[in-house]
Amino acid sequence: MNRVRVTLFKHGRESFLSLLREHKVEFTEERLRPGDVRASGDNIWIGPALQMAAIVAQILIMWLKGRPTRKVIVQTKTKLVHLEGYSVEQAKALLEKSLSAADVSVKLIQTDKDEP
Repeated sequence: MNRVRVTLFKHGRESFLSLLREHKVEFTEERLRPGDVRASGDNIWIGPALQMAAIVAQILIMWLKGRPTRKVIVQTKTKLVHLEGYSVEQAKALLEKSLSAADVSVKLIQTDKDEP
């Protein structure tokens, strides 16, 4: 069962989680244990992702297009892909091909603050 690990940073986190909930995509948040230190964002896991590649691709592209200050970086076993300019179908094909072999890592970056 291959999964997608999504690393969320401070800005844009809630809007992405809201899209997952809205589309009824189940995810698991990786919780830090007391005393653990992490120098990056929070991780969530979506899986089994191969069966959900179409909806996950749609959500990634929707989130990306929500603001011009957003980036989505997909890291597969063999390459690193920035999804800017990708269509939903292209993102779906990338996820399906990659998830058939291994887990996929996605980083969501938003450089400006969320609006209050």
